[in-house]
Amino acid sequence: MSGYFARVMSIANDMRNCGEDMPDVKIVEKILRSLTEKFNFVVCSIEESKDIDKLTVDELQASLLVHEQKVVEKRCEEQVLQVMNEPRNAQGRGRGIFQRGRIYSRGRGRARPFVNRSTINCFRCGQQGHYQFECSSSEKGVVNYAEFDEEEELLLMAHTEVSKAEGVINYAEFDEEEELLLMEYTEASKAEEAEENYAAFDEEEELLLMAHTEASKAEGNGIWFLDSGCSNHMTGDKTWFIELDEKFKHSVRLGNSSKMAVEGKGNVRFEVEGIIQTVSNVYFVPNLTNNLLSIGQLQEKRLVILIKEGTYRIYHQQRGLIINTQMTANRMFLVYAKMKPLPGNCLKMEEEDLEILRHRRYGHLNNKSIQIMQQKQMVKGLPKFKGAADNVCKICNVEKQQHQEFPKKSKWRASNKLELIHGDLCRPITPISHSGKRYLLVLVDDFSRKTWIYFLADKSETFETFKIFKHFAEKEAKTAICGFRTDREGEFTSNEFNKFCQDNGIRRQLTAAYTPQQNRVAERRNRTIMNMVRCLLSEKEMPKSLWPEAARWTAHVLNRSYTKAVKDMVPEERWTGVKPDVKYFRVFGSIAHVHVPEQKRTKLDDRSHKCILLGVSDESKAYRLYDPVTKKIIISRDVIFEEGGK
Repeated sequence: MSGYFARVMSIANDMRNCGEDMPDVKIVEKILRSLTEKFNFVVCSIEESKDIDKLTVDELQASLLVHEQKVVEKRCEEQVLQVMNEPRNAQGRGRGIFQRGRIYSRGRGRARPFVNRSTINCFRCGQQGHYQFECSSSEKGVVNYAEFDEEEELLLMAHTEVSKAEGVINYAEFDEEEELLLMEYTEASKAEEAEENYAAFDEEEELLLMAHTEASKAEGNGIWFLDSGCSNHMTGDKTWFIELDEKFKHSVRLGNSSKMAVEGKGNVRFEVEGIIQTVSNVYFVPNLTNNLLSIGQLQEKRLVILIKEGTYRIYHQQRGLIINTQMTANRMFLVYAKMKPLPGNCLKMEEEDLEILRHRRYGHLNNKSIQIMQQKQMVKGLPKFKGAADNVCKICNVEKQQHQEFPKKSKWRASNKLELIHGDLCRPITPISHSGKRYLLVLVDDFSRKTWIYFLADKSETFETFKIFKHFAEKEAKTAICGFRTDREGEFTSNEFNKFCQDNGIRRQLTAAYTPQQNRVAERRNRTIMNMVRCLLSEKEMPKSLWPEAARWTAHVLNRSYTKAVKDMVPEERWTGVKPDVKYFRVFGSIAHVHVPEQKRTKLDDRSHKCILLGVSDESKAYRLYDPVTKKIIISRDVIFEEGGK
């Protein structure tokens, strides 16, 4: 019952994680409806005595566990196969004396009650009517009876003997949870047998033990059960066979005493974990719904079978590990196979099998390297083959797979301004600038490759900044933005951002997850800007907090620099149609002697003071300078530079 509640709560939690509303009252009702018939009176009692709407899952579990414990204790007392040990002496102190059918007790205590000897089983010979110490038989067999555990599932029962055993009989039974477990019973003597519902050997029939599972995927044609109780490989699907002798006729008997006709025997060929296997002597049973692999028949092929810690492994003497499978939830071992039909009659290892084996022996080295070694005879003993070098290995795909190669050049380019805008937000930059900026937003026009940069204090400012850019860019280019390509970060995929683009007719182009290469225009421009920023700050030994000024000057320079994407012109000329003049360029961070106007000085004051060049002004035809004394930005055109000084 505890395990059942654990499975139900696990399913309920999974449904809650998927967004399903699963209150306790719903879970309680489902548990009460799904209990077996032995809990009917308990369910009725709970429904009558308690308010189901207020009953919690823990309270219900406690009530059912109490009932289950009582049922288990009662059943243990009533077990047919329970071993009963009775003391020889009477209870209490003193000895009891038996005379002529009467019992006399000596000392204090009660005498042993009368026992019907016809119901007593001897542990030595297995006959009824006497105890083991009274048995006169010289046979010393050992009898082990099956017992029920707390989960009420029937486990393995083995009966062995030293004397003349006449056969081994395997049969299957269902427990209360409808899962089939195997019970092995060895017949001990020629005693009369009561009518039992289990399968026995016949002179012309072979025993078939079929595993039953309720798992839905067990119905698939590509699944084979590893069955230790099956006498022969069997399948009901004729398409598995590469060779079939339909003249072979036989029959098998199931665990419920029913019979199935065998309509042929042949060979099956399938692929398991990238290795092609050929299984011989497989029965074709048309009415069989599952595919079965006989463990006994596999051992006859000298295969080594290892079952350990829920893992089933089968080893070949030469090929090594050929099958490796895990135990399922209902304690079954399945092999997931893929059909490999063969046009001809070939029961030997194919050339592709040898190729895969050689590939594995070389530690999954790529096939092209192995082919070169073979052609140039670099090593000895390497078998020849004619296979292709691009054969797919499942293990190599899982452990070696890489990104597909990206094209070096885009197959499509924008033919007009603002037809496509590339955007990327640089991750947080430290230290924070003097104005509190931490992020760098880069926008690139695909047609002209002109670059705009914006500085943000937080990612949430991306949407408002894009609206500002859209307004100014469309006014300047006299056209509207048609497309916007970005990655899938949250600042570009918010609901308000998507709605804004939809309302303004902007087509969104988002990269695949973890694939920044698809947005390479903005990514590379971002990298180029940051590389130049580090160089500018390092050359003049400037504080890193001035990175926004260096980035602004870098964007200004890149818009007037050569790029392969624009033929015979720089991005600024492609955008404005005017060839730019760069004779005003000066070394970033140089010492600048700024002229002091007459309005701000007296007759004897200095006519200039030192500042640091930070670039050019966006609003004025002048330089942008930083005064280290007042820590203010100055805009001036009357400047004399010392480009070699720091």
